[in-house]
Amino acid sequence: ESLMPQKNSLVPTFFILAIWGPLAEETFFRGFLLPPLAHRLGFLCGVGITATFFALIHGAVSIMIPIFLTGVLLAILYRYTRSLWSCLIAHGGQNAIVFILNA
Repeated sequence: ESLMPQKNSLVPTFFILAIWGPLAEETFFRGFLLPPLAHRLGFLCGVGITATFFALIHGAVSIMIPIFLTGVLLAILYRYTRSLWSCLIAHGGQNAIVFILNA
């Protein structure tokens, strides 16, 4: 049996994975957690902590390293652009690509 959702639930699933999830995660990890951690502990330590938590909340051990690296890249993107929008677009785009390739 496939782990992908049934055809009638593709649109809501896509919305959750490509829009709602990235919005919530970027707001929390890059908008709420990263700035105070980076300020108190330094940028690299803040990135390490937030990327670790980011990987852990995704659960599956088999994807923790790629998710951790994604968290690092999104933190660097946030620092470079000073915008959650850039992180939201990158995160949503990545999730959309994975969803489409697995649909």
